Amino acid sequence: MTQMSYKIIRIFSLPATLVLSLAMPANIFVQADVPPTPPTGMCARISALDDTVATRTSDRSDVLSAKTSEREDTLQTKREERDAKLAAHRDTQDAHLDEVFAKIEAKAQNESQQEAVNAFKIILLEAIDTRRAAVDQAIETFRSGVDDAVEARKTARDAAVDAYKIAISDAFNKAEADCVAGVNAATVRTTLRSSLEAARAKFKSDRQAIDKISDTIKPLVETKQAAFKKAHDDFKASLEAAKATLKTALESSADTNSQEGQ
Repeated sequence: MTQMSYKIIRIFSLPATLVLSLAMPANIFVQADVPPTPPTGMCARISALDDTVATRTSDRSDVLSAKTSEREDTLQTKREERDAKLAAHRDTQDAHLDEVFAKIEAKAQNESQQEAVNAFKIILLEAIDTRRAAVDQAIETFRSGVDDAVEARKTARDAAVDAYKIAISDAFNKAEADCVAGVNAATVRTTLRSSLEAARAKFKSDRQAIDKISDTIKPLVETKQAAFKKAHDDFKASLEAAKATLKTALESSADTNSQEGQ
């Protein structure tokens, strides 16, 4: 048997599968890329739902911020109105005081009485300045306390909003991870709903835990009113003492003049 015939016999004696594999193109065994199975049901809506909830949360946060800014603007406007009213009231008092001084000075008939009137004017003006300084200090202290309370409440509210946003984001991140991991869609939905409800409940609790601004302002108002009363009482006491001194001085001077005239 010739050498060529021997080779032909060997080829036909190989297993059929091996012969077929040698005859087929090599790339036929390369597995084609299988596209991932698209999410369905709840998992298909996770991304859209996440965007919707994020938008609503952001909108509500913006509303809260807008209300806070509006309250701050209103507070500042009221303060400016009160300051203008107080300044106008003091101007009226000063004008009336000039009239009072003019009437008292008209009663001074001699140098001694004029000195007594001048002393009265000095005491009264000092008492007025003291009262106004006490009132201004009380107002400043009150407003500083209010500003601190407003800022503390704003900080607490912002912290509650931030914590809520993080909780919402974490809930959706877990839902997406569960979908990728092949967790049952019903389970994903139930877990997500529970997480969102828990986040909302905590946010509500955090907001309720924030002190009401009225609770903080009430003692500040009481302190301010007490300072006002003390300033008024101190002024009244100084005024009464000054009037008594002036009256005594005028009467004494009048008696002296009367005796000298005799």
